[in-house]
Amino acid sequence: MTDERLALLRNEVARIATEVRGDDFWINGRPFILQVGPENAEQLPEIAESGLSGILGWSPQEIVTFAAMCNGDQDHHILAQLCIAVAERDGGVIDFGGCLAIGPTFDGSVRSGALRVENPEGTKGVLFATAYETGAGSFATTHCGDVALVRSWLQHPDFRMLK
Repeated sequence: MTDERLALLRNEVARIATEVRGDDFWINGRPFILQVGPENAEQLPEIAESGLSGILGWSPQEIVTFAAMCNGDQDHHILAQLCIAVAERDGGVIDFGGCLAIGPTFDGSVRSGALRVENPEGTKGVLFATAYETGAGSFATTHCGDVALVRSWLQHPDFRMLK
């Protein structure tokens, strides 16, 4: 991420937040965290290995993470809106960090190829499913979605952002 794009991101957070302290910020009194860059050095290569780049048609180059520090419905909605704003502006996808109720899952014994699902279970947009290796050596499913999917998912009765 260039210094200019990082400054735009931080300015956007500052514009909508009621308070900012470093990477911590509050919206409507609710605490959130911003992290730019991968949590660990293996994160971007793991994305490439998952097959996600092949079905996206491009390779993710940067990771922007928002985390809600509370677990109420309001926190999940704000978190989704933050993710939508950044993905829409920068052309990214939103990684849920886990498996949604509306997408396919993998069996866990072997790494499966990435899947692209249009309008999963009537939710508009595109859901991407990939498998990642767990610490125990099995494979778990994680979902990503485009902006249209997250907007539609916000209206779903089972809506939650995973964290």
